[in-house]
Amino acid sequence: SPPASPSWSDRWAGPCCLGCAHRGLPSKMTKREVNNVAVENAMWEACQKLRNEEVGKKLWNFMKRTWVTALSELKRDADAPGSPEERREHFAKAFISDTLWRLYQSTEHGTMDISSNDAEQLFINVLSRPRIFPAEAGG
Repeated sequence: SPPASPSWSDRWAGPCCLGCAHRGLPSKMTKREVNNVAVENAMWEACQKLRNEEVGKKLWNFMKRTWVTALSELKRDADAPGSPEERREHFAKAFISDTLWRLYQSTEHGTMDISSNDAEQLFINVLSRPRIFPAEAGG
């Protein structure tokens, strides 16, 4: 099922998508919550494009966790880069590395169950979205 909070349909008025320009933020939802929904939607859509549905489901679950982990580590890292470009790169590398490591650890036969081209396209589909990076990660 697509990512959403339990009250997703109650929070948004109208049948439009999250990205519609005419829709304003409901007073109940913060910008951080909107970004989290946008991130999860980007991850879900990217994972749906994979040929192996089981791997897609695993990756979606891993990506949700590793996004939060990479952001927390970036915030705590006293040696983290200062420029927005360097922070985005630092965050993206941590996010991708942790996600793929979790996928590798979850396999029984020591393979990734995803081609390098599919993995590359998966992360491009997520990270190339406009305003996907949190402010703390140079967004």
